[in-house]
Amino acid sequence: MATILYRYVQYKGEGFVGMWMFRLNYSDVAEIAEYAYEPLCWMTMHKIMQGEDGQLKPQKIATRAEMA
Repeated sequence: MATILYRYVQYKGEGFVGMWMFRLNYSDVAEIAEYAYEPLCWMTMHKIMQGEDGQLKPQKIATRAEMA
């Protein structure tokens, strides 16, 4: 979900530009796919996705309500 939203943000001309470094401070950071790391960094930085209980739960299936 984060990657889809982030690709749209990039299409609109926003997102990270150039070199950047952002370390995610969640206990399940190792579960994040490589292609989704940048999108999740941007989403958490802009408080679009914040996780819960110190986890992002990147492998969790998003519900219809969460997508809305």
